[in-house]
Amino acid sequence: MEENLKPGRIVHYVLKNGDVRPLTVTRVIPGTKTVNGVLAFDGPNDKSHLPEELEIRSEIELRAGTRWMEEIPYNELVTGKTLVPGTWHWPAIARAAGQ
Repeated sequence: MEENLKPGRIVHYVLKNGDVRPLTVTRVIPGTKTVNGVLAFDGPNDKSHLPEELEIRSEIELRAGTRWMEEIPYNELVTGKTLVPGTWHWPAIARAAGQ
């Protein structure tokens, strides 16, 4: 599926509490599965689950519900295993379809 990892693809980002949110890939770091992207989160509902490096400084930024992030490492999604916060993985349906 690495050949399908390119700008514009939607992957899942793992929040601090283990919930996932969509991340639109904007750049793939050459030779890796590490990506930059735009995280879409559930505004104020996700405030305490966002990574500290996002530095949401105002209610307006929080309510916007998106933020650019960089150098997000890949972590394989394994059934029955705990998700690793601060990483991305393919959505289960994409993995099943071999995308």
